Amino acid sequence: NDVFIDPDFLIDNIDWAFKVWREQPWGKNVSFEQFCEYVLPYRVGNEELYSWREKIYNQFHPIINALPNDSNKLRPEYVVTVLMDSILRDPVYFTEEISSQVHVGPRIVDTRGGSCLDMSDMMLYICRALGIPCGIDYMPMRGNNNAPHFINFIEGVDGDSYYFSILYRMGRVFHCE
Repeated sequence: NDVFIDPDFLIDNIDWAFKVWREQPWGKNVSFEQFCEYVLPYRVGNEELYSWREKIYNQFHPIINALPNDSNKLRPEYVVTVLMDSILRDPVYFTEEISSQVHVGPRIVDTRGGSCLDMSDMMLYICRALGIPCGIDYMPMRGNNNAPHFINFIEGVDGDSYYFSILYRMGRVFHCE
C-alpha cells in the first residue's frame, strides 16, 4: 500500500519549517533535535497531505509581530498564551460526539471545532507553522470522565514542559515540573 508524496510538497514543508525556525525570536533556543521532533513534521497522523505552513503562518504571524520586542517574546509559553487569547476572541466549538482517531488535518485551523484531539491538532498546526516546538500528549482516561483526553505541550527555553489546551477557556499555559 505505497503512498506517493510529491517531492515539491516535502521541499515546501522543509523550506517553511527552516524559515520559521531561523526567523522567530525563540528559534535560537530551539535545538535541532527539538526542531526535528516538534516543528518539522508535516503531518500529525493520517490526514490528507497538502501545503499548509505558509497559509497558517500568514494568518497568525501578525499576532506575534504586534508583540513588543522584549524578553517575553523569547519565551514560547508566553507567545502561546498570547496566541490563545487572540484565538479565543472568536468561538471555538467543542464536541465529544464526533471524537475519533481520525485527524482532520490543517483545515481544522479554519473549522475551529471538534473533539479535544481536533483542538490539540489545531494548536499543533499553528505552533508548528510559527516555529514553536509543540506536541500532543494523551491521557487514556480523564479523572472526571471515562474517556481519553488530548492536550498540547511545548518545551520552553528553560527546558521545562508547558501544557495547554484551547479548550481551557482562560487560555493559560501550565508549567509542569
